[in-house]
Amino acid sequence: MRVEMDITYNDLGLAQPEGGAEEVGSLMFEGSWMLNERKMPMPDDVSKIQLIDRQTGEIFTFKTREELSHFKYQRYMKRYLRTIHEHGWFDKRFIYEESFQMPFLISGPGIKPESTCDDIISNVDFAPTWLEVAGLRIPNYMQGDSFLASLRGTAKQSEDGVAYHRYWMHAEKIHNAYAHYGIRDKRYKLIFWYNEGYGLPGASAGGEEQEWELFDCKKDPMELFN
Repeated sequence: MRVEMDITYNDLGLAQPEGGAEEVGSLMFEGSWMLNERKMPMPDDVSKIQLIDRQTGEIFTFKTREELSHFKYQRYMKRYLRTIHEHGWFDKRFIYEESFQMPFLISGPGIKPESTCDDIISNVDFAPTWLEVAGLRIPNYMQGDSFLASLRGTAKQSEDGVAYHRYWMHAEKIHNAYAHYGIRDKRYKLIFWYNEGYGLPGASAGGEEQEWELFDCKKDPMELFN
């Protein structure tokens, strides 16, 4: 999916006008549970388009396609802080840096103000960390590890630490994101696009050509050269 052509009125918090594909835009997906959700059009002449904020009633008009395209990108980022990057894709399913990484700000006892930590952490590490901050026992069934010592500067993560990612719902009908998995350490990222559904709910059958990608995230932070 691409922001410029596939974004819907609902994605941007806009009122969807009445009408069919020619007047309003094509359905996001024929036969989906989003039966009435339509993609915003991108006609050659955008001067007749008026978009209305669903909550405030503010009206947006445009003189050029470039203005409308810019509006879509800015509005989407403002609402979701999701990924829009050099790969042309958006949303959270990919292992590319803009999807894989997220801002993390924290303050607390023993954490030096304005300090930084370059450890690789994941959502599964949050609960053990909060438990350690509270002085509570960390259950052995938790998969993550506390990173409180790293935040306080009293320990440092091992250099061989990696993060793992997998997206399994291959080419599902709305987002069409291909199934893949990969690992990333502090410098390199290895991705395997296995492109198979394996009969899992919501996934397509698969069978597309499989691919590998290897990126040096220090020399190539935008991941443009495989």
